[in-house]
Amino acid sequence: MKSLAAFAWPGNPAPRVCPTSGGGMLNSVGLAGPGVERWIIEDLPALKDRGARIIVSVWGRSIEEFAAAAEPLGRVAGDLTAVEVNVSCPNIEDRSRMFAHAPAMTGAAIRAVRNALESGGGDALPVFAKLSPNTSELVEVAGAALEAGAAGLTLVNTLLGLAIDAERRSPALGAGGGGLSGPPMKAVALRAVWEVARAHPGTAIIGTGGVGSGLDAVEMLLAGAVRGGGGDCDLCRATGRTPGGRRAEGVVRTTGSSA
Repeated sequence: MKSLAAFAWPGNPAPRVCPTSGGGMLNSVGLAGPGVERWIIEDLPALKDRGARIIVSVWGRSIEEFAAAAEPLGRVAGDLTAVEVNVSCPNIEDRSRMFAHAPAMTGAAIRAVRNALESGGGDALPVFAKLSPNTSELVEVAGAALEAGAAGLTLVNTLLGLAIDAERRSPALGAGGGGLSGPPMKAVALRAVWEVARAHPGTAIIGTGGVGSGLDAVEMLLAGAVRGGGGDCDLCRATGRTPGGRRAEGVVRTTGSSA
């Protein structure tokens, strides 16, 4: 399941995924999903029955849409561990510039989600901001999210990429470009975690991007994360300890980390 909007969203045309060199994957699913209300009715009960620790990711194309996606989650806050705000999506109110590429708009989205959760009764639910590596202002964007009340950060979403089908002489994905995930982007994700953790000491960071093993999760911890998360696999239960004695734990994700 990808990040959820307040409404059902069909996503991008097929093909939506393709492999890349080095064991990576390029995807352009386009945040397809059933919408938050339907997810609560149809998917949440099964996750509860399995004892999952649930982090729900929401997205929107405007500040109002972020708030609308978050408000129903306030009513089921007791079943959730946290809400992730996927600001790595286009803002139709700002010439389709990504929220996560603008500190002010990232902060506004976080505040809108927190206010919406509070109105629905979920004021105690932690909010994490999921940020993009495709900006030179990552540290500033992270600071804006924290200043707006984010309890932590998910670093990072996918890298922008393109695959070409040489036989068809056209992009391999139906929508053209897509988001690169998997092992090839681990070094980028580690760099992002390292820089943000040092610019904003004490921040709770979930490190994602190329995490597919316990060792990968430990590397994220050593870079400054408090958890390592798997996106392509949707579920990462890596465990271990760093040389300094910190515990490494994978994070159960209910929504993917790609485009």
